[in-house]
Amino acid sequence: MITPMDQLLLVGRKPVATEVLVSLQSLGVVQVDRLEPDEGGLERFALSDDDRRRKEVWDRVISRASSLMEVLRVDQDGPGTGKADLPADADGIAERVDSVADQVDTLLAERDEAEEELALVQQYLPLFRDLAPTLAQLETSRWLDGVATILPAAALERLRAELEDALEGRFALSTRARGREVVAVIAALRSEAADLRVALGKAGFGELQLPERYRELGVAKAVHLMEERQQTLPKRLGTIKDELGKLALQHGPRLKTLRQTALNLQARLERLADLAQGRFSFALRGWVPSAFTPRGSVESTAASRTQPYITTPTHPLSSASWARLSPSMAQRGEPPASTTSTRPRPSVSRTARTCVLSSKQRMVAAGPEKAVTPPKSLNGISQTRAASPWESHISAVAVSP
Repeated sequence: MITPMDQLLLVGRKPVATEVLVSLQSLGVVQVDRLEPDEGGLERFALSDDDRRRKEVWDRVISRASSLMEVLRVDQDGPGTGKADLPADADGIAERVDSVADQVDTLLAERDEAEEELALVQQYLPLFRDLAPTLAQLETSRWLDGVATILPAAALERLRAELEDALEGRFALSTRARGREVVAVIAALRSEAADLRVALGKAGFGELQLPERYRELGVAKAVHLMEERQQTLPKRLGTIKDELGKLALQHGPRLKTLRQTALNLQARLERLADLAQGRFSFALRGWVPSAFTPRGSVESTAASRTQPYITTPTHPLSSASWARLSPSMAQRGEPPASTTSTRPRPSVSRTARTCVLSSKQRMVAAGPEKAVTPPKSLNGISQTRAASPWESHISAVAVSP
């Protein structure tokens, strides 16, 4: 679905350009376009010294936070922290990122050094472990000196010829096969050690030496130390990995929020460069959805175009009825009702309820006009009981006028 858009052109005072841009961006519906300067006296909007310095800070924060998140393997889709946890200014955010970076950089430097040393140990230890018995004796000898080298098996005769020319047989050569290559140890008089190394160089080979960090220890001590480091370095690397994981859990969400905040504020400053400015004012051009553009309303006509709905009664009255209102007093306007009790005489008159309510109560007795004796039933028994089955009572409540 394509949303209709309206072009927006906004002009205001230059000192409030940043505040206006922030307000528009906070709406989330305005797209700011670059406004090219024209011949009307407008020029590209220039950032102030403070804005330029803040942009440099945001650039550094974004770069540093991105590298830290990559090293710590922070989940890009994971949640961040609330903005209430953020510092209020650019320098505070940069300081927060730097504090995390210092901890990470220390661990990374130690990890790189440990990995490099472990690689050297794994490369040199197997070789010098085999050479240590011979070279250690030559190092401690008063009269002899020796060197070790690795060369192809086919080049061994060339090396021997060069040694013969330089030392005239005053040397000893010991070799040991190592895959497709040969490890050679050459011993000579200590006084002819320089000639020995020159002949080795003329043959096109170099002296096999210990890594620089182990060189001063000697072959025997260096081999012993490398064996120890081969055991301890992997453990230390595992500890560094765990510490980096803890830093990722502790600072990962905060780094994500700091980076996103820096990206938003950096983009805001970059958008200022899309504005144009004059001597005292600025101009901004952009696009806004048509639904958010205020529009004036058209005045409605005086007469409605909709016909009124009229109902006509089936039997119209000759005149309107009087308006009926709710009663204002709880009193009856009609005469009170009578209470009638009909019974065969001479039965006893009695009432079922004699308590007085809020109104008057009247009792009226009615009987046959010419009846002298009570009627007799078929069996001839007189109906003179106090409670007769033909006795009836009707009561009513009369309301005082």
